Amino acid sequence: MVTQPEVELVDDEKRSQRMIGPASDNVLKLRAIAARFRAHSAQTGVHLYQRKFESVASELEEAALDFESRAQMRPDLKRVC
Repeated sequence: MVTQPEVELVDDEKRSQRMIGPASDNVLKLRAIAARFRAHSAQTGVHLYQRKFESVASELEEAALDFESRAQMRPDLKRVC
């Protein structure tokens, strides 16, 4: 069985300023969904579900960061299908 270290929830104010800057609606939506999954993780008492919720939230945050990075590298990319 793989153990995962405890995850500390982070308030939006403590996140990096890069995330707060000009971001597309898709990035904001991904981060909002990730925050919901982190809240679900905090509310459940089942460790298996806590890990799953945190895992999905991390993947969503990573996708949002990737989206931001791509948008910064290619300023002409303003829309994503």
